[in-house]
Amino acid sequence: MRFLTRTLILLTFCLILLGGVVHNTDSSLACPDWPTCYGSLMPPMKGNIAIEHGHRLLASAVGFLTIILTALLWKKSKSRSLKWMGISALFLVIFQGVLGGITVLYQLPDLVSTAHLGTSLLFFSLLIIISSKIGAGDSGSAPSRFLFFTLTLLYLQILLGAFVRHAGAGLLCPDIPFCYGDPWPDFWSRQLHMAHRYGGILVFCFLTLLPILYWKTSSRRQQFLLSLLPLMGLFQIVLGILSVKTLLGLPMVIAHLGIAAILMGILVFNMMWRVTRAGAPTRAQRVSTGGLEPEAGPTTVVRDLLTLTKPRVTLLVILTTACGLWMAPTLPSASIIILTLFGTSLMVGAANALNMYLEREIDALMKRTENRPLPAKRLRPKIALWLGITLSVLASFLLAQVNLLTAVLGFFAFVSYVLFYTPLKQKSMTALLVGAIPGAMPPLMGWTAATGSISFPGLVLFFILFLWQIPHFLAIALVYKDEYKKAGIHVLPLEKGEKETRHWIFRYAIGLLAISLYPFVIGQTGTVYFVIALLLGLIFLGLGGYGLREKAGLKWARSFFFASIIYLPALLISLVVGKI
Repeated sequence: MRFLTRTLILLTFCLILLGGVVHNTDSSLACPDWPTCYGSLMPPMKGNIAIEHGHRLLASAVGFLTIILTALLWKKSKSRSLKWMGISALFLVIFQGVLGGITVLYQLPDLVSTAHLGTSLLFFSLLIIISSKIGAGDSGSAPSRFLFFTLTLLYLQILLGAFVRHAGAGLLCPDIPFCYGDPWPDFWSRQLHMAHRYGGILVFCFLTLLPILYWKTSSRRQQFLLSLLPLMGLFQIVLGILSVKTLLGLPMVIAHLGIAAILMGILVFNMMWRVTRAGAPTRAQRVSTGGLEPEAGPTTVVRDLLTLTKPRVTLLVILTTACGLWMAPTLPSASIIILTLFGTSLMVGAANALNMYLEREIDALMKRTENRPLPAKRLRPKIALWLGITLSVLASFLLAQVNLLTAVLGFFAFVSYVLFYTPLKQKSMTALLVGAIPGAMPPLMGWTAATGSISFPGLVLFFILFLWQIPHFLAIALVYKDEYKKAGIHVLPLEKGEKETRHWIFRYAIGLLAISLYPFVIGQTGTVYFVIALLLGLIFLGLGGYGLREKAGLKWARSFFFASIIYLPALLISLVVGKI
């Protein structure tokens, strides 16, 4: 498996370089269709077609080998984390292929092309992590925060450089070191170019500090690699200057990209060496330095960081936002779609991270949440705080690129969830209604991103999500009412009793059925949607009515909860089909 992984690392590095050649030789649209090239799986390999289709063939080979690697990891590896890394690698390959298709079909949107490179670097790094963990234990030390920060900074710098190149800003500042003698020019595109230059200097400074900080605790191999970092960082700056001076000459640009990928690989390898081979501190040492549980490995840290953002909730938000975009009269550009989906998911992730930060002590009192990263003390609370703040700022910036209205709605949802809903849960059961407002905002944000205005069809989508959340969360409250009581959270079953809660569920199910038919009433969808929505609504309402029985207990509440999970995606899919 290690040989296969290392082969994949080499092929992926070549694929990254070949992707740079494709772009810098203007071969990106040599094959205007996808996944075939002029309708053929193997067109005449000449000129730009040979470069573009050669890139596709190499990518296909990487994808095929990734499938084999994933299967081998699941069959032969005893490490659960390695198995899930294999699944993650396979997901990244599939996602990369989708991005490649979008790049061609939408004719090279800047953000998609940048994301294409960014995903390939994540896949490249993940392969290095897998290679390092094969045959190694999980008993090393936790990853250094400074090393991890430097790696993150380098990755963002590479993405910025890719966006500068794809946006056509690579030659807007032809002089060195400033832009027409100005350290910070007026035009946004030139500012983007200069930001990449300053970012390169910042990354070089961090790369220079790494050998100083880690020399004594590194092996000879690691010391050699660490000594290369400042030299390669300096070489990168020189290559950047030569790229400008040679008017983005192909050898300079490809070398610039290749060195950036190698730098990422060295940092990831160094971090993994410290995780899998460096001496682990004792449990007492870990507890004395912050009370953290001694779980090693960057995969644990990454998993916990993702947990803070509640990925399943984020996935639902992506689906509802996409539905809002789809139901608009006209579909916006690919860049608007990506900015909206990415910005909205980041905003939701930020709100969830801050929610976990504020409720870390409450979560420790309930079995369903006691294993979250903060109550389990696998992460320090400040990490969740800064993650939430950082994601909210980034999300606001991305949504502002869509339009001001969408950004305002997103920020309002974020503030209402964190500052109103979260603290209100311990004071009043009305927190449920308050929390349903930000929860229903994503489809409306998708609508405003496409139309630039709030109109009745968009509000219908908002109220569908609003009314769905009430019975959904009331069912959860029935199942976990004892835990909520222990944590001091005010929910309807504790305030008004189980019988009144079941009546609330039935009433809101009636309202949900009525509002779900409105897309047909206002002419957004056809008869197919009306029939499906009516059938889904009646089944959902019937199940809610079944809960009005005196003997309805936890078994019914759990059944209704799972039914609500099935109901919403089914309704959203029928909306999409209904519009078609």
